[in-house]
Amino acid sequence: MSVRGEQQKQALIEAASALVVSRLGAERGAILERFLRQFYARVAPADLAGRAPEDLFNAAFSVWQFAELRPPGKAKLRVFDPRDAAPGWPSVGMAIQIVNDDMPFLVDSVGMALNAEGIAVRLLIHPILRVARDGAGRLVALHDPDHQGGHAESLMQIEIGELRDPARAEAVAARLETVLAETRAAVGDWRKMRDSLAELRREMARRKPPVDEAELAETLDFLAWLDDDNFTYLGCREYRFDLSSPDEVAPGLG
Repeated sequence: MSVRGEQQKQALIEAASALVVSRLGAERGAILERFLRQFYARVAPADLAGRAPEDLFNAAFSVWQFAELRPPGKAKLRVFDPRDAAPGWPSVGMAIQIVNDDMPFLVDSVGMALNAEGIAVRLLIHPILRVARDGAGRLVALHDPDHQGGHAESLMQIEIGELRDPARAEAVAARLETVLAETRAAVGDWRKMRDSLAELRREMARRKPPVDEAELAETLDFLAWLDDDNFTYLGCREYRFDLSSPDEVAPGLG
């Protein structure tokens, strides 16, 4: 990253932030200004090159309005032509906006779904926000990224090419809805499976099975390696054997 490129990016964000205040006022615009800075914080300077402060303001304001209300425990998404929804948007194609609880595998899952649809991603902006919502799902507070309170939410804004057929856009949205629901289900089980693996390691270390010490150590190391982000948990099965009964002993254990 060049120093000049980063300086140009910061100058662009400052100018876009000034637009927020001038158009919405200091009090109403305070939360949106903070959001705009978080939204673009990790975007590469090259991805913003050639864009005007107006472009950054329009895109951030659009996704902020979309994110303001989200049903609890469910992803919210749309596939749309931003030129219809937000006049002045810099994109000449379509856009996808997704607001969801933060969880593993989101970017990979969405990316694979779009790739399967033959859709190339032009720009992906993906901040993780710390927010607070009321019981109806309305956003009431936006915290700093390092704030310990609030709830972590994933926000994706994806610029893609033109989808001229409305039915095609609806099909892409339906596929993403399915992928996000499946990801949520998998992550819920994934955490439980990681907990089961951790308990298994503790149990094996505490109540050592009748095997060679070196073999046990290697097994424990392998289980630790699996859990060090080297394995994606999609299912597990637990077996219980009554070793007092020959009929209950699995092949190779007798």
